[in-house]
Amino acid sequence: MGEGVHIIPAQQRIGENWYRGTADAIYQNLDLIKSQTATERILILGGDHIYKMDYSRMINFHVESGADVTVACIQKPIEQASEFGVMGLNEQGDIINFVEKPKNPTPMPNDNSKALISMGIYIFNVDVLDAELRQALENPDYKHDFGHNIIPSLIGRSNLKGYVFTERGHPGGNGYWRDVGHVDEYYAATMDLLAPTPELDLYDTSWPIMTNQVQRPGVKFLFNDPNRRGFAVDSVLCAGAIISGGQVNHSLVSSDVRVEDFAEVQDSILLPRSIVGRSCKLKKVIVGEECIIPDGTVIGYNLEEDKKRYTVTEDGVVLVSAEMFEAKQEVDANSDIEALA
Repeated sequence: MGEGVHIIPAQQRIGENWYRGTADAIYQNLDLIKSQTATERILILGGDHIYKMDYSRMINFHVESGADVTVACIQKPIEQASEFGVMGLNEQGDIINFVEKPKNPTPMPNDNSKALISMGIYIFNVDVLDAELRQALENPDYKHDFGHNIIPSLIGRSNLKGYVFTERGHPGGNGYWRDVGHVDEYYAATMDLLAPTPELDLYDTSWPIMTNQVQRPGVKFLFNDPNRRGFAVDSVLCAGAIISGGQVNHSLVSSDVRVEDFAEVQDSILLPRSIVGRSCKLKKVIVGEECIIPDGTVIGYNLEEDKKRYTVTEDGVVLVSAEMFEAKQEVDANSDIEALA
């Protein structure tokens, strides 16, 4: 069918600026889009979202409705809506208003507890997108963003439709979607995967997630002594992980992770090739790739102390990285030298 995947590096095609926003990123690659023969429509996706969606249904909606632009949208609690573009639709599905990250979001007409927000997924007719980008981005005060500029400016001038993303007909049988541009949302999305019946089911064989995985051996659990037992419950563990006399509870353990003797890991995310040392205690922690947690380290039980050493989010998630521990070790070493002096 002539399908393929092309990875296009960032470019500076219209001056000395790198991409100044989502709209500018498309603008600087318009020549590549238009070089494809018989390209009438373009589907634009965000790179920091987690969901399952059958795009063909949205494309069919776009074509059948005669839209120039279609914006995917989903219902979200009103208290979360300020983080997104909030939109309103009329009975015909036309977008009649759109405000990016409003301080006081407008609720849905039939439900004051929710707002209709943009998912950052768009379908444009290429001729409409081409004309709008070329005209709009000549303005030096432009914010170069679809949500701030392009979509609001097209209301009343083009046929804009809202495609409401629901569970109907989509893989997984639900309308699950999260924007993981913030650490707290990334953490929440990961914790969602650990539910007995997760909204986003990685084990769904009818709509599998295709990815490239390095071949690694299976997960290994070591020791079964009364005070030294390696186990994991309510968790997801990836290939190559070794739980050596430690305890893992309600956590995600990535590939090639080691949890050493007497360590306790609770409500946490351990990224690839990280090591949790002996007798460590971690709670609600994201451990970065190749990060080695020294023996006896306690994180997540005293957030005020954690803030002095690590990154702590608004929701109390502690983010630690290899660089943080390297910096801490350097400070400790300098303190030892000063003490000796």
